[in-house]
Amino acid sequence: MERIRSSSRLMVFALVALVAGQAGALTCPPDSVPVGTFCVDKYEASVWSVPDPTTRNKTLVSKLRKGTATLGDLTSAGATQLGCDFSPFNHALFPASFPESGNWAPLPLSDPPTPGIYAASVPSVLPSACITWFQSAQACRLSEKRLLTNAEWQDAAAGTPDPGNADDGATTCVTNSAGPAHAVLTIT
Repeated sequence: MERIRSSSRLMVFALVALVAGQAGALTCPPDSVPVGTFCVDKYEASVWSVPDPTTRNKTLVSKLRKGTATLGDLTSAGATQLGCDFSPFNHALFPASFPESGNWAPLPLSDPPTPGIYAASVPSVLPSACITWFQSAQACRLSEKRLLTNAEWQDAAAGTPDPGNADDGATTCVTNSAGPAHAVLTIT
């Protein structure tokens, strides 16, 4: 845990998907829930490197943007989760083409230009960490989402069960624990 505490890049982030409301009715993608006038992802964000995103895996990128991509979709397409490379995460590090500044370089021959990095709301995976705010913002934007504002985060968290150290890792939110927990809760 010492490495986590000393890392200036440790950041677990939440996503928000904006959906245009029609006549007061808000329709959210399957991976998110309505909170007032906006939609918030059900699970803490994981960031993925998708190979061949504009050719072979174009359908997967579309699913990521629609909120329908599953862990099976990601792994079968050869996607790799990015973040901290140490335990308990054991994710791949961000490539040099997706630096801490968020000023990414496109993959060769990608059309439209993309770094192939996308944020997703996927159950049963540890959230990505060791990511800067700039990288988070770009991963969200590439997935047609954005980071929550502080006020939106407060609205979304209001009324959430707060078990403190007694988190069960399944039906409550990790608010005070020694490390991350796998997201397995499905909100309907």
